[in-house]
Parts: sequence; structure tokens; C-alpha cells
Amino acid sequence: MDKVGLLPSVVQGLVPTEAALSSFTMSRSPILMKIEEDRMLLQRQREPGRPGRLGGVDKKLTDKEERARLRAVKEENQRIKYVSASTSIIIIARRFLFEFL
Repeated sequence: MDKVGLLPSVVQGLVPTEAALSSFTMSRSPILMKIEEDRMLLQRQREPGRPGRLGGVDKKLTDKEERARLRAVKEENQRIKYVSASTSIIIIARRFLFEFL
């Protein structure tokens, strides 16, 4: 239940709601901020998608990036092994051909 709804109707008109206070402080906060970096962060937080959102590290994204990195390392190792095996086979085949020719 809304706290403001519990107040007498005479006082309700005098007490601003939380939403009104919040919108007022949010609209004034860039003006009141003295540190430019903080002001820019607040503006980025208000953009669609909230790219400047403060919070913990996104665990799902971190895990996804780690899996992609490990997959790339694994593929590179497989490529190296394939090239190494291919050149080994060529060397063995050449030796075999030279011995019997």
C-alpha cells in the first residue's frame, strides 16, 4: 500500500510522492554533479539499453566469452596438429619413395 495514501487528504496535497521526488532529483542531478565523468555515466545510464549500467560483471556474458576464447585456442591447436601431421606424412612419403626408387 502506498505510504502517501495513509495520510489525511489535506496533507496529501502538500507531500510530494516518491515518483515526483525521484523525477525531480533525476532531472536535476546532471546539473548538480561536479565531476564530468559521473555526469557522463549518468547520461549513458539513461540511454536505451543502458550501456553505462553499474552493476556486477555479467556472468553469462563472461562465461560465453571464455567459452569462445577456449574454442578458438582449441581450434588453433587442432590446426597446428593437422599441419604438423601433414608435413610429417609428406616427409615419410618422400623418404619411402627415395628408398625404393
